[in-house]
Amino acid sequence: MGLLNAVLGRDDPPEEVIENCKVDIKVMFSEVDLKEGEAWIETEYGFLFGRGSAVIEVHFVTEEDGTPYVVFYSSIVQLPSNNLLAFYRRLLELNFDLGGQVAVGVDHDTVSVSASRAIAGLTEEGLVEVMGVVSSVADDLDDHLHEEFGAPFYEPEEE
Repeated sequence: MGLLNAVLGRDDPPEEVIENCKVDIKVMFSEVDLKEGEAWIETEYGFLFGRGSAVIEVHFVTEEDGTPYVVFYSSIVQLPSNNLLAFYRRLLELNFDLGGQVAVGVDHDTVSVSASRAIAGLTEEGLVEVMGVVSSVADDLDDHLHEEFGAPFYEPEEE
């Protein structure tokens, strides 16, 4: 795969590093028999793929210093209408339990699971691991938070 064969982040421009990572992700999708248009789609900012009830967005960003990152993000539930203190405490406990692999956060009343990694030095195994962890946590956590707190499942806004 390109991430393993190329020396990333040294002299390659960020755009080239990002394009190589996109190719590697497409190869990984095909290796696990995920079909384009059925289980994943390419978007203007990266990819969308599903695992169970979760939809995971894959974005590519370049920091001000020129470092390219891949970001995995999944909106899972809305804030519940009751018991917010216990809900926020549970989110903090989850962040501790997840050990920094992924983060659980709140943005505009929506709870999400996310992780980002610098593309330079990211191996195929590392990429597979972060994709798996984010998608697994998102798929499990939406059901758990809905069941425990009555948090409504995330519904994307109609455009």
